[in-house]
Amino acid sequence: MNSIGCSANDYVGNSKPKEEQPKEALGLRIKHYNNWVESYARNHGIPLEWVQKGVRKEDYVRPKLKAMERKKQFGVYFILKSMEQGSTFRSVNPKYPTADPNYRIINRPSQN
Repeated sequence: MNSIGCSANDYVGNSKPKEEQPKEALGLRIKHYNNWVESYARNHGIPLEWVQKGVRKEDYVRPKLKAMERKKQFGVYFILKSMEQGSTFRSVNPKYPTADPNYRIINRPSQN
């Protein structure tokens, strides 16, 4: 079974701002993305649900996939929402000037 995913991080990451965006601007982009996904699901009759903890995503959507395959239909058949628990990073300006004006230092906060 193939699965293709897109997250809010993918969506927000597509913009390449010349300067760091404030948290409010990123929050608005994420809200816009979530509204777009919900609208797309509603307009196309696609189930949109939160992933339950401990449930395998592939097993959860398999009945819907099998139904699509029997009808010889292809495309988006389910949208699952989840809170990603991956690493976070912080982007900061370098302390001293560099040859590249867009150069940023990426830090990963310590994991306590």
